[in-house]
Amino acid sequence: MEFSGEIPEAVGYLNKLEEIILDMNRFTGPIPSKLFNVSSLRVISMAENDLSGSLPSSLGAMLPNLEELYIGGNRLSGVVLTYISNASRLAHLDFTSNQFTGVIPRSLRDLSLLKILCLANNSFSYESHSGELSFSNSLSNCKYLKVLCAR
Repeated sequence: MEFSGEIPEAVGYLNKLEEIILDMNRFTGPIPSKLFNVSSLRVISMAENDLSGSLPSSLGAMLPNLEELYIGGNRLSGVVLTYISNASRLAHLDFTSNQFTGVIPRSLRDLSLLKILCLANNSFSYESHSGELSFSNSLSNCKYLKVLCAR
């Protein structure tokens, strides 16, 4: 069974929610902003839908327990702000195949538990220092990083 339509804003009022897994449906519209205030969330997985809009500027600030964020395969856009590093327990981060732009935040270096980082198939730009991606130097603090997808 596939679900469709917008994800109801009411999910942001489920204060005890630890995992929300809505992969491979036909959800449209933005991710409800209130969802990013549910501090008990460990997993947000909304890959392979038709979600659009941008991520809230406070992403990470209210999610101290977030370990996994999967939002690949949507139509999300805008920039990924430095606040994402406030979700310091992030181990899996998948932004693959969206429409994100801007410079990849150097603050990713603060995600020391990161194991998987997927940024491929977006429109990220990079700062060039002798032809190298400056963000790659920042990842040296991510000692557990096993998978890096960026093209």
